[in-house]
Amino acid sequence: MFNGDWHRFNRHLKSLIMEEMITIECKGLESKQLDDFARYMIISNQDTLIKIDIRDFHIIYYDVLSCCRGNTAYFKWLEKVLDHPDVSEVVIKYLLSHDLSDFEPQEILATKMKSDIMRDQLPTSI
Repeated sequence: MFNGDWHRFNRHLKSLIMEEMITIECKGLESKQLDDFARYMIISNQDTLIKIDIRDFHIIYYDVLSCCRGNTAYFKWLEKVLDHPDVSEVVIKYLLSHDLSDFEPQEILATKMKSDIMRDQLPTSI
């Protein structure tokens, strides 16, 4: 992407993540504003897919190990596992088995990768 395209994409992607409302537009009907309950998981080879700052508490960065890079046998096996018809039920049971009584949704995890990205985005001269 060219620089201008990248900035527009970044702003659009970030607004999808951060906005609490979404506009639904149906052809021939008035648009509606609805609560947006969508959650996004974005996977990229880029270290800084979305520019972030300290106020971006909706965004978490995880650094994923690259030990399986190039291991096509592993990814073929994983694809078979994820395509199995029982996967959804197993995942739901696993998630429902966790006690979330102490969960605080505003306590967003500050990962080392997120801190590093914010530090790296600071201007070099003030």
